[in-house]
Amino acid sequence: MSAYSNLVLQSAQGNGAACAIFRVDPGNASGSLLVQVLEGSCSQVAQGMMPPMGQADIDTIRAWIDAGASNN
Repeated sequence: MSAYSNLVLQSAQGNGAACAIFRVDPGNASGSLLVQVLEGSCSQVAQGMMPPMGQADIDTIRAWIDAGASNN
């Protein structure tokens, strides 16, 4: 599987996460586990698993997901 197919519309369950249904839910950044972890809003995932990311980068990821998370 590619990195894209491992993220988009893949279940977030079974990863110790109960916050979001999908790792990346196209069109729904707030409902995507990736954004919840980056913003620290998912308490089910241990903090510090990923290095801190700047807000501008998080905003770029949010925009990509909200625009449909195209594979480009």
